[in-house]
Amino acid sequence: MKSIRFVDRLIDGVVTSLIRSRQLLLKTVVGVFLIASILIASTWHNLRESRDYHVQRGVDASINQARLLSYELNTEMRLIDNALSTIAHEFHQAGATAQTFESAVTNQAALLPFSKAVRVADANGMVRLGLLPNEQPFSIADRAYFEEVKRSDKMVISEPLVSHSFKEWSVVLSRRLEGENGTFKGAVFVVLDVEHFRKLFQKLTPGEDSATTLRSAEGRLVARYSQADPTSHIGVGGTLTSTALKQTVRRNPDHGWFITPTALDGIERITAYQRLSSPYSLTVYTGISTESYLRPWRSEAVRAWSLTGLCVLLMALGAGSLFLHQQRELTDKLRNAELLKEQNFFVENDLIGMIKVRDRKILWANKAMARMLGKHVSDLNQQSKLCIYPDKETYEQIGRLSSEALSHNKHFRTEVQLKKSNGQTFWVDANAAQITETDTVWIFVDVDAHKKLQQETEHQATHDALTGLANRRLMVMQMERFIALANRHLSSVAVCFIDLDGFKAVNDTYGHDAGDIVLQTVAKRLKGAVREYDCVARLGGDEFVVVLTGRNDRESVVHTMQRCLQEVLVPIVVEDIHTTKVGCSIGIAYYEFDNESCDSLIERADEAMYVAKHAGKGRVIESNRRPLGENPNENSTAAT
Repeated sequence: MKSIRFVDRLIDGVVTSLIRSRQLLLKTVVGVFLIASILIASTWHNLRESRDYHVQRGVDASINQARLLSYELNTEMRLIDNALSTIAHEFHQAGATAQTFESAVTNQAALLPFSKAVRVADANGMVRLGLLPNEQPFSIADRAYFEEVKRSDKMVISEPLVSHSFKEWSVVLSRRLEGENGTFKGAVFVVLDVEHFRKLFQKLTPGEDSATTLRSAEGRLVARYSQADPTSHIGVGGTLTSTALKQTVRRNPDHGWFITPTALDGIERITAYQRLSSPYSLTVYTGISTESYLRPWRSEAVRAWSLTGLCVLLMALGAGSLFLHQQRELTDKLRNAELLKEQNFFVENDLIGMIKVRDRKILWANKAMARMLGKHVSDLNQQSKLCIYPDKETYEQIGRLSSEALSHNKHFRTEVQLKKSNGQTFWVDANAAQITETDTVWIFVDVDAHKKLQQETEHQATHDALTGLANRRLMVMQMERFIALANRHLSSVAVCFIDLDGFKAVNDTYGHDAGDIVLQTVAKRLKGAVREYDCVARLGGDEFVVVLTGRNDRESVVHTMQRCLQEVLVPIVVEDIHTTKVGCSIGIAYYEFDNESCDSLIERADEAMYVAKHAGKGRVIESNRRPLGENPNENSTAAT
């Protein structure tokens, strides 16, 4: 008690001196903090405005680029539309067989040098005019745009498709051909390949990581050019887009902008879009990479924050240096006094047990250690450490492990059971440190409740709550261990999938409580029918899996499963005067030393079980490994 009072007086004197000096320090710190806050807030505000300015410039550039491209594409669409209208008019005036009509097709094709072909199909969709040399007539009747052009008096733009003739991604622009009485007589169409649009976009897509995209009315990708991957055709014909694109286009389908990572390559861009003028159902998207476009702003931000940080650091160092020498002496005194107080408190605490040991004899023990063991301090002093352990084997094992650890790094830690005076054992977290050449200090923390809770939690996480069997997680862990042993020792592993027959009728007749009794009974019988080191698991419902290992041949596996089948068939008492009976169907899959996964083995066993079900139930079916796509019944053999 005297030492404690002395330490308290020492601390009180040092604290009084610290309070006086630290009041001035507090005022200085507050001043530095206010100035630093003003600097940081000003820097953040200026950088935010600068970023907004850079982003708006990027938005304006992207919008202008989208408008320019839409103008180029509108011009091209009108040129094609005029050519198709001219051909359709000549057809209406002269007919399909007139020389003037064929001349019109040839002349208009010459005006569209960027197109792959200008062709004419009859009312049945058969293309006979505009064919390439040595090209045979073919049909476009299966194309969606051909059906659409029958009903439209305007130019129809198809969704992106793979051309019959050129075997390339293309877009088809077509118009209907009418007879004198307005009846449908066929279609004239122009084929534009995706490469045409990519070349156009390449000329008008400046900037690092920029991208230009053309999409159809349904949002399908027609063509795309990206500086990051200029030759890629990824995504053509697909509808993969970002959420931001969908939301923005939903609000305004004609034009707009957004900032988001592009779904096709993950690069964040400032993207603007512009829909082509009616009736051309195409939309052009232009994106500028924020990484490259905002690079000047990021450099500016780094310089600004570096300067601000340097100013704050210099102010903090200046304020701190004023008090450094004075605080060092006072703080050292206070630290030593508090350390002494903490050591006294630590040694005399009621929670953490401590002993000092020399030559495996207890030289000193605190009250907490005696309380944990249910003894008096005098009962521990000068006693062998054997008195705190439950048996000599534990005493020898801890002595060997601690001696080796302390000789290397002067520290040792483990969890071990100790013995109370009444013979009960409990778990502790034991820490040891070498303090002299001959003495060690041991610290013990009671973790018995935590250890039991941990064991209970681990059991719940790996076992089925109703039957106590292993769940899927524990079963897969066991299977992986069995497979590793099988690969090492060339032993066998068999996965047996068991599904009960007639279980639903039990639930419907006697209720779910009776169904639980059946599941628990079946679980006990399956456990009893196999060896102790085999794994029996419940996957859920009335599905069980038995994993057998170390069997010499498949015949013994089948024999074991037949025994399980017979055990399940034994009637079960579900109420005082009622009994019920269920059967089961069993599928077996064998591990064949080919690194097959656990999920694949379970799936093959499940498939074999279903074969047993369909074959009449109440039987065992083996499944052999089969090539991909082969019918599972072809390699399965009935075992019973």
